[in-house]
Amino acid sequence: MKEEVATLKQRVKTLQKDLAEAGEQVNELKKYDPLKMRKNLDDNKKKLAEKTTANEVLQKSLGKAKAESAELLKKVAELEAKVAALEPVVDEAEQESEAA
Repeated sequence: MKEEVATLKQRVKTLQKDLAEAGEQVNELKKYDPLKMRKNLDDNKKKLAEKTTANEVLQKSLGKAKAESAELLKKVAELEAKVAALEPVVDEAEQESEAA
């Protein structure tokens, strides 16, 4: 009788160990659930598409800003050239007004 109880206890421990291992396997396999992975893949594709679109908009905006900056720098250079050309005329006018 004691032997039967000991054998049953040993059998229960073995079954519990097997059950724990099976549970670990199930948990590991749940990580690779095809439906969940498909959903994650679809979500990631959607996020990537949104980021790509946003990046394209930013690139266009950057190109436009660079073009505007170049245009403004060109205008500033033209205005500085005009000012430099007018400075001798202004100096002459000031000297004439001082002399008068």
